[in-house]
Amino acid sequence: SLHVFPFSPREGTPAARFKNPVPDRIVKKRCQRLRKLGEKKKAAFYLANRQRSVEVLIESYDKEKRISRGMSENYLPMVLPDTRMEENTIVRARVHSIEPDLTAIGTVVD
Repeated sequence: SLHVFPFSPREGTPAARFKNPVPDRIVKKRCQRLRKLGEKKKAAFYLANRQRSVEVLIESYDKEKRISRGMSENYLPMVLPDTRMEENTIVRARVHSIEPDLTAIGTVVD
């Protein structure tokens, strides 16, 4: 993931004395482009994990929806439908699909 923010000079630093600063409108455009690039790359990374087997730390179980939620070893938020797993346990799961909100849907594997 990209952490994008505009540069802001701090008084007393060498950067505060730079001449010809980049205009704000250009800074904003560049930040916007970098954030969009970050979103595309994140989506591509998530999609590349389909059909992979990953370890998942179970964080919660939703009794009403009958799903376990957790985080994979490579930071994919995971949902395991029809699976009741104890919190704070690690299970191996296969990623079957990626939702539009970038949540991975998977099943526990032995």
